[in-house]
Amino acid sequence: MAKYKYGETPEKQKKWRKEGRGLGRGSEYHPWLTVHDVASKGNIHRVKGIKIPRDHHLLSDPERDYFYILEFSDSVIDIREQFPLFELEETQAIAQDLGVEHPIDTHTNCPKMITTDFLVTIKKDGILKDLARTVKKYDDIMDQREMEKFEIERRYWKQKDVDWGIVTEREIDSTMAINLGHIRASYDLSKLEGYKELSEKSKKTVMAKFTEVICGSDIVIRDTAFDFDQKLSLPIGTALSLFKHLAFNKVILIDLEKELDFDSPQNICIQQATAHGGLVG
Repeated sequence: MAKYKYGETPEKQKKWRKEGRGLGRGSEYHPWLTVHDVASKGNIHRVKGIKIPRDHHLLSDPERDYFYILEFSDSVIDIREQFPLFELEETQAIAQDLGVEHPIDTHTNCPKMITTDFLVTIKKDGILKDLARTVKKYDDIMDQREMEKFEIERRYWKQKDVDWGIVTEREIDSTMAINLGHIRASYDLSKLEGYKELSEKSKKTVMAKFTEVICGSDIVIRDTAFDFDQKLSLPIGTALSLFKHLAFNKVILIDLEKELDFDSPQNICIQQATAHGGLVG
């Protein structure tokens, strides 16, 4: 559970609820905690979403990596991070039944609002389902106090008939997350120099031609992209951005579980990629 920069009080909780924190869906959702509210031991990230076009507040590197994988999955339709367990009386009752202390703010001695790192909505066989996921470092999950808080969280979601689970860095494919971090930046080509100035017809022509030349056997991506830029008098790097764009949009199939290598021969084909769903089902 994240540590607050400032003390938490019932008044602050009421204020945040009035602001709409923890409410809404999709682009209208507001996380209970933001990167400005917590004192993190590690890195914190505010990431602009693509599937859900809003800022996502991720309080650790593993949270960011897990978010990248969730966002890329075709089955995921909504991601709500730092989701509050609003029924404070309910989590307090669970803690009492367990005979453990409910999390409190050490500065104010007031009960803290417990949050789940991700509430993920997936669509499978036409049916919507929510999954609650807590992201923790593996070395932390066996801590006795952490286990007590996990059990409060688990029982809360069980009462809501929501599947809850813990995800550690051991379950997150770090190579895939790094690759997605690289290629997702090219999802939007509207700001790509040398490409954004083209007419819509020219853009379609360029994309079609590049898709044709980049697909085949023993393709060296960087060399092929460089030659394409020169042939069409595009700024160097344009075609490489087009490649990343096509890969992120699953127009071309690449193995994202292996380190991206733009300098070695590869076999690349146009194919609808299978979404990575190992951590969301």
